[in-house]
Amino acid sequence: MPASFAQHLAWLRQTALSFPETFEENPWGDIAIKVRKKGFAFMGGGETFLSFSVKLKDSGADVLEEAFASPTHYGMGKHGWVTCRFEADMAVPRDRIVDWLDESYREVAPKTVVKKLDAAGGIRALLAQGGAPEEQPEGLELDGRHVVVLSSDALRAERAVRTIEAAGGAALSSGYEGALALVGEAVPDALIVDMGREATTLEPMLPELVQLLGDGLLVVAGIRDKKTLDRLASAGLGARFSREPPGDPDTLQRLMG
Repeated sequence: MPASFAQHLAWLRQTALSFPETFEENPWGDIAIKVRKKGFAFMGGGETFLSFSVKLKDSGADVLEEAFASPTHYGMGKHGWVTCRFEADMAVPRDRIVDWLDESYREVAPKTVVKKLDAAGGIRALLAQGGAPEEQPEGLELDGRHVVVLSSDALRAERAVRTIEAAGGAALSSGYEGALALVGEAVPDALIVDMGREATTLEPMLPELVQLLGDGLLVVAGIRDKKTLDRLASAGLGARFSREPPGDPDTLQRLMG
């Protein structure tokens, strides 16, 4: 059975996050994959379509000849950005998409980061080994600290766990009920709550989590809008807050260092 557009979106997201030093943000409800704070792939979709935008200064003219491609809106097209949209019975050319992601990444990433990609043998070599390994955040030494990651997104949780372990911590991840059980069994040194798309459910629970943690540190990451960030920061919860996802090494260094 052919993959659904939702499955293609999950594959596209994971492939883009396999490049070195990448992380995810969710502006306007879409998925933005960034390297060193600069976006190189923007994507969205569901059961009925898949859409993504990449920067293709070299191959863009050829790609734009395809029926599924058009210059990206908001004036970005004149800077080499191309949007591809697949729907109905249109085939999704995954192999070509890997090349487009690679080109866009190389356009946006600093040369020092591109060197890491080349040293690893390129993106296909990284995909074969499960993506770029997480690097230990500079200056972050967790020294065996026990951290629980609360996230409904398995991929974001996995990246956070790998980053914490790379910094010498011990991490477990779970959804909300599971995280409560873990905290109840043994209060961790820190609990990271990945708000993501679950802000409506998780925000009312934060005071309860503060009580459960006692002297433990509560970190709330992946806050999707500045209004929510400002409201939480002024609520007197004694927590630390960030709009970046919990797997971003710079975020963890700032929040837990």
